[in-house]
Amino acid sequence: MEQVRDKADRVIPDDREGDRLAGPHLVDAHVHCYPCFGEVRLFDAARDNFSAVGGRAVDGGVLGWLLYTETARDHHFRACRDRADGPAQAGDWRFETTGEAISLRAVSADGATLGLVAGRQIVTSEGLEVHALGTDREFPDRKPARETLIAVRESGALPVIPWGFGKWWFARGRLLRQLLDERGALGAFLLGDNGGRPDLLGTPEGFRIAGRSTIPVLPGSDPLPLEGEERRTASYGFRLEGAIDRSLPGAGLLGLMRGLDGSPPTIGRRAGTLEFLISQSRMRLPH
Repeated sequence: MEQVRDKADRVIPDDREGDRLAGPHLVDAHVHCYPCFGEVRLFDAARDNFSAVGGRAVDGGVLGWLLYTETARDHHFRACRDRADGPAQAGDWRFETTGEAISLRAVSADGATLGLVAGRQIVTSEGLEVHALGTDREFPDRKPARETLIAVRESGALPVIPWGFGKWWFARGRLLRQLLDERGALGAFLLGDNGGRPDLLGTPEGFRIAGRSTIPVLPGSDPLPLEGEERRTASYGFRLEGAIDRSLPGAGLLGLMRGLDGSPPTIGRRAGTLEFLISQSRMRLPH
């Protein structure tokens, strides 16, 4: 493989292997762009955070992947896609289409490239969240969790149940355990961790069950809907091994995630106790 050097004259891997992106791939599996966010700051933060943990700035490569998990009210991926391959930009960033509808490239003026993959976040009737990774299709909220997981799987998207503060406790915790027991009948789904979970809460039971059953847990940053939280994008995620098709990267990433036989290595870090307490306090203030 030809050696490539960055501006600091460090040798870095070259992932230009014809029509394949060889990896490893850095992934944030829980991305939001809420209306209170600065769009340019989000992409700048993702570039900087991925770079800090070893993202590659090779010409034609991808620093890291942002997997959207958008609520019924939010359609940032769609807005980026509508501007792709045209004159409209986000500051120094421009958007490029791929060979599939579920992914885009965001390219900055300095050549850094982020991969964007569509995805939705659904709230079930019991109050659990379900992610549908790899689709821009909308799903109705407030349907039973079992029905939602099946609908996501049948759509071709990857179903994930993410951790959220208080959302795996009591009745919802019992429901999660039942769903994990029924995973064979429901079809495979994964669990999700997020960067807002502090160590002081210990390891959730759902993650302990996943570890014993080799069910993958996908980490992501999950910025809260507060001004400035967009800077947390790509601060927590995971490393995914394997080659994917350059023109169909969303489908390729979904395939690699479906093939996991355990949780992938994490990158970045979760919030500390003080950060957690501050963010939870801010969420409870008028804004």
